[in-house]
Amino acid sequence: MDIFQHRSIQIVIMAKWLLLKDRMLYFQFLPHMCMLGMHLLWHVQIRPYRTSSDVCRQLNTVFAVSLIIQVSYFMMIEILQMYVDFEAYIIDILWNVIDTSPLMTVYFQIILAVVFDEEEDE
Repeated sequence: MDIFQHRSIQIVIMAKWLLLKDRMLYFQFLPHMCMLGMHLLWHVQIRPYRTSSDVCRQLNTVFAVSLIIQVSYFMMIEILQMYVDFEAYIIDILWNVIDTSPLMTVYFQIILAVVFDEEEDE
């Protein structure tokens, strides 16, 4: 017997979905798009000119720190998902790798930017 075939269960699920849909959009989708847009702006418009002036250097630092905070927010969501149901997290490992790939890419780009900036200063 499949519990989800009952009409009463479907009504409850749809009612809860309508309540959660906006929260998911507000707390995950929009911040994720802002993070990706900010990363693109940092990588294309700010980082290449980071040594041209003090203002550009400060902007580079502000964007890098902001990106680390934003990426950490999404990594905490992934860690929370893993903590809540580790078995399901491992079963859906492909989707979880797809979810964390952009986050890890941003982390590594910031780390590489810091490492190569220090090498240029020496």
